[in-house]
Amino acid sequence: MMQFSSKSIKKKQRIGELLVEHGLINTNQLKEALKRQAQAGGHIGSVLVEMGFITLDNLLGFLSQQLGIPSVNLSKIEISPETLKIMPVEKIKAMKVLPISIDEGSVTLAMVNPRDMLSIRDIEFSLGRKVNPVVVPASQMEAAIQSLILNPERGLTGEIIEKEAQKAETKKHLL
Repeated sequence: MMQFSSKSIKKKQRIGELLVEHGLINTNQLKEALKRQAQAGGHIGSVLVEMGFITLDNLLGFLSQQLGIPSVNLSKIEISPETLKIMPVEKIKAMKVLPISIDEGSVTLAMVNPRDMLSIRDIEFSLGRKVNPVVVPASQMEAAIQSLILNPERGLTGEIIEKEAQKAETKKHLL
């Protein structure tokens, strides 16, 4: 007879519950954020950051630790136009991925879901390079993609991404 650990039987915990369990937010903050998420949409981690309940760096550190994958704060890096041109904007938008650096045999790819093996394999095949995924929050990815759509020839800087994120945040509050 097979033995299952309590961990494998236990229902997969959601990110909000894990943040509470690790003491990064409290239950009331999670409830408020879930209410906001139900009204405005978005990923819970991004909502918690927008509401000021957790810092972006704390969220990124937590996601990185939970997933066992490095994280990147897009507002602190610069991505060259040459790096961005490695993938069509339509594919970047559809897959919610962003090439952030390239070397001879690999590409570092910012992803909202770095466990999306289908996308990783697809990109590895089409680029002929190994993909090194890094996790980023959905709100930053959306801001980066919006900036890229508006100015596809220009690279991306943290400043540009921050401005786009603030515009998106202002729009949400106006709705």
